[in-house]
Amino acid sequence: MNLKYKNGFYVREDIYGGTVLVSQNNLAVVCFGEKVDIEFEKLNQNKIIEYVMGNCFVPKITLVPSSACAFIQYDGAVLTIVSNNLEI
Repeated sequence: MNLKYKNGFYVREDIYGGTVLVSQNNLAVVCFGEKVDIEFEKLNQNKIIEYVMGNCFVPKITLVPSSACAFIQYDGAVLTIVSNNLEI
């Protein structure tokens, strides 16, 4: 099992050619199709909030042709699909 913990997200790569990111705040990101580039970007925060809550990172996902991502909030009914030249 290729499961990594990175900047508050659990990352599982190469699931049938895709990638799954799961955060601790009830959000999952499923990337499929061709390889996608995932980087984590630190948010600029107030120093007091950063001291109390720690650093906050967000995934920055770059899609290539024939790739797509689905953002799933699994405590509600939010589903957003973003694609790049992939007819779905």
